[in-house]
Amino acid sequence: MKVFWVRSVIYAELISLVFLQRFAITFGVKQIPLVLPLTFVVMTILFLCNAVDISRVKLETYTFMMSMLILCSVISIGSMYIALTSLAALAMVYLLWTVTIKEPYRLIFPDALNIFQWSIAITSLLSVLQFLLQFVGLDFIDLNSLVPAHWMLSGFNTTYHPPLMNIFKSNGFFMLEPSFASQLSALAFIFEYRYFKRMSLLALYLAAVIFTFSGTGILLILLAAIFAFKDFLLPNKKALKYLLLSLVLVFPMAIAYLPVYIERIQHQLSTGSSAYARWVSPFIGVSYLFPTHILFGAGPGAESRSPLLLLLPPATSFTVIPSLLFQYGLVGTLSFTVFLYACVRSCIKSDMPSTVMVSLGIIYLLLSGTLIEPSIDFLMLFLSVIWCGDNAPTIRGNKTSGWLLFRHG
Repeated sequence: MKVFWVRSVIYAELISLVFLQRFAITFGVKQIPLVLPLTFVVMTILFLCNAVDISRVKLETYTFMMSMLILCSVISIGSMYIALTSLAALAMVYLLWTVTIKEPYRLIFPDALNIFQWSIAITSLLSVLQFLLQFVGLDFIDLNSLVPAHWMLSGFNTTYHPPLMNIFKSNGFFMLEPSFASQLSALAFIFEYRYFKRMSLLALYLAAVIFTFSGTGILLILLAAIFAFKDFLLPNKKALKYLLLSLVLVFPMAIAYLPVYIERIQHQLSTGSSAYARWVSPFIGVSYLFPTHILFGAGPGAESRSPLLLLLPPATSFTVIPSLLFQYGLVGTLSFTVFLYACVRSCIKSDMPSTVMVSLGIIYLLLSGTLIEPSIDFLMLFLSVIWCGDNAPTIRGNKTSGWLLFRHG
């Protein structure tokens, strides 16, 4: 019975992180992503079932990190541009990263990953339908036309269409933005190749990546392919055949919209592009901190409040590293890096495929957008961090850890 509840809440968590990421609890002008309290409820149930524990190594590095971040925040006290609620949110979100699942429950991982795959299959199908319905002249269908605005997270570019096209990008109906839909469909595509090899789902995920017209999903697949080709695809003739068949299925559509992709590439090279706003502009903002604030940063929350941001393009999006540097300086960034390594070191030392680790790392560090993004932070937690114990997974007698079992499954 206990195993049933553990499985159920983990499955429910992964499903909610996919389908509820656009929902919020609204208090006046303040919003709390719905997945934030739901994840704490799930973790409480796991503790009550004695299925998880606090990792000593993770907790120690978390304590060290928070001590350094508090020090950086104290130094910035007095500035009207800081928001200590940002530090509190970071402390809450990453406290859960200190949790590790107990050994008997590690074997749940393959089934939990399969739940994630089917959840993304649904949003991928919706992405394809969103595109095709517009293609035949029907209106774009979206969740915000069905749900009251106060239940929806604001501040996200949920619906828009690229230049040269009169149709909206697909967002998977439930996703915060087309880029989220693209990234998660691409991640599911990578997982599918590595573990399940279901041809119909491979084609669906790849079609969704294409129909979202977001470069982040394509970029994720291309970067992951560098690792996958040598380690998996090249020696695996069956997987290579699946890849070629998938490309054949989507090739006609890719050719038809080649001008759109060419325009997107040219757009990404300009200073007004989303790539520039995400990967170049934030580091220019960090350079403004020299030399006064480079050690301890401008203070928590300053990345969205500092007048220095007026010197940057309005669409500037601080990903994890520049966000840490801007708010907490080199001291805070280095302490957070130590904590992050403690959370994933067991996975690195295990037989988790490099393609999977790199893909998760790219989404978290480069593509997801911000340092505190509960839907992505908790997705990373339940796809990788929670399964990592203080020691690398090993085979003990007839008991095989989740990663090693699934590696050969």
